[in-house]
Amino acid sequence: MKQAVFIAFLWALLPLLPAFWAGAIAGSPYTDLYPSVWSLWAVSDWLEHSFRLSLLNHPEGQDWYPNALILGLIAKPLYLVLSPAWVYNILLLSSRWIGAIAFYMAGYSWTQNKNTSLFFMVLVACSPFIHGSSVEGIIEGTQIWPLGFWLWAMGTKRYRLGILFFCLSILSNWYFGAVSCMLCFLLGFKDRKIWLSFIGLLPAAPLIGLFLSTLSTSAKIPADIIQAMGFQWGIPDPNILSAPNPFAINTYIGWIPLLLLLTGRTRRAFWILIPFLLSLGLPELYQLPLLSSFRFPYRWHLGTMIILGWALFQHPWLQRKSFLPMLILIEYLLLSPIDIILPMSDPSYPQYLDEIDAVVLDIPGPLSRPAGTINPSRPRMKYLLYYQTKHKQPISWKVDFNGLQQMNNCFFETRILDPFANSEELKEHGNISCWKEVEWVVIHNNSSKFDQILQNLGYSKQPASTLQQIWKREK
Repeated sequence: MKQAVFIAFLWALLPLLPAFWAGAIAGSPYTDLYPSVWSLWAVSDWLEHSFRLSLLNHPEGQDWYPNALILGLIAKPLYLVLSPAWVYNILLLSSRWIGAIAFYMAGYSWTQNKNTSLFFMVLVACSPFIHGSSVEGIIEGTQIWPLGFWLWAMGTKRYRLGILFFCLSILSNWYFGAVSCMLCFLLGFKDRKIWLSFIGLLPAAPLIGLFLSTLSTSAKIPADIIQAMGFQWGIPDPNILSAPNPFAINTYIGWIPLLLLLTGRTRRAFWILIPFLLSLGLPELYQLPLLSSFRFPYRWHLGTMIILGWALFQHPWLQRKSFLPMLILIEYLLLSPIDIILPMSDPSYPQYLDEIDAVVLDIPGPLSRPAGTINPSRPRMKYLLYYQTKHKQPISWKVDFNGLQQMNNCFFETRILDPFANSEELKEHGNISCWKEVEWVVIHNNSSKFDQILQNLGYSKQPASTLQQIWKREK
């Protein structure tokens, strides 16, 4: 156990060390990092306003479901002494470490063998699949600890405790919660008492309803995008031979685990086909009611890796060869397509945020793009969402989260300042009444194209840095 604790700690810390040393946020600014940092902070507002955000789309608010609800609750007291950036870093470090420990304990509960347990920990918790979420800044993608502790509870016959961890697994990450349901169903054929864990769905049911209601407002994802978000075929370029890639979605398994599978001759191996087929994103499957709301097929890969590990528990090499887990970890670090060291993002705030004391509109605003496609406005989440953790004022934009929300049509006239707006968006016209709620306007590309319009609306330009134009409504 001491060896596992030490390896898990190094795995959790070392990729984050450059960001810690630089005082930066660990993760890429080009994907989901800033929304993740913001979402931990925004959980409090969501709870205080009866599961609806008042921080966005002022004054109506916006339907939303936290992508990391449990971490958001843990984060709340930490904001009393730490900045949102450091809260995120610490929770990321903790999630990586405790996730690894949970899967070591799960492996040991099923095998009573330290080598096999360390193998299970490395195979799942240290996999490029999980590490990729840290690279992208998708903190909910690191939330595997409830599932690991549920597997531990099942291995030790603690069925009542397993109900709790099964419920937490559902609440910590909806997509991994679906993986938990699949594993519970399959493992129940080995021990029917495992099916008692489904009782954990009952306390989670109200929140499941809230999540599904958020999904109901989203546009249907085209079949070609669903397939693109599925299992990735081919031999990827090792990260040590390729340029840094902030888009870390991957389904890398590893050559050593595949070799073990081919030489294992285990009857459990055919179960791997279930999550594997689901991860392919086949259009015929994803027209079914439940699967149509899953949206990102590659996330079933977690189930593939867990069943692969479970199928290999009795492999004689793993029982006797203590170096195999470390060899797999080295392979992950050298041959996988995911960067070992996490990228860094700027945690600083501009000085003008101290002046913002009412509703603010940042221009250019967010763009709505289908899930699974590149959204060029993603880096703007720094000033659209992250800056809100500093000034704490509502914003007028309705923000799109991975194609889940339809954009409001209030401020379409501001698209003339957006270099990425398409022709259809430029044709739209806004609603002049929406401007009555906006006290501050911040233009981030320092363009003068909108100056006359703002003056006509009753705003005056404020002294500011050369990086932004600050406008305030005249009293």
